[in-house]
Amino acid sequence: MERVLDEVTIHKMTLLASEYSSVEIADILQVNANTVRSTLGRLGVQIKGGRGSPMVSEEDVLLMLELRKDGIPMSQVAEKFGISYHHCSRLTRSAYQEWKRTNH
Repeated sequence: MERVLDEVTIHKMTLLASEYSSVEIADILQVNANTVRSTLGRLGVQIKGGRGSPMVSEEDVLLMLELRKDGIPMSQVAEKFGISYHHCSRLTRSAYQEWKRTNH
């Protein structure tokens, strides 16, 4: 269940949103990250690292692709970059499939 937040906590969230991710804000304010996302979403506040802001750089995606080419399991690649298996898959799938098609 989502926690009811006081105005001061909500104000702190909005101030932190431009500099910190929802997980970081949650840690700072000792609340759940889902509470941070839903509260700021209702207010229309963009969170650093939220949708529209990449969690990993293009350089990181290229590094992920190289690790996959080297046979490192995708679960380990995802863990190394702090993202989910599915996010790693979405970021590298088309380039990895193209590489496999042309090199195997």
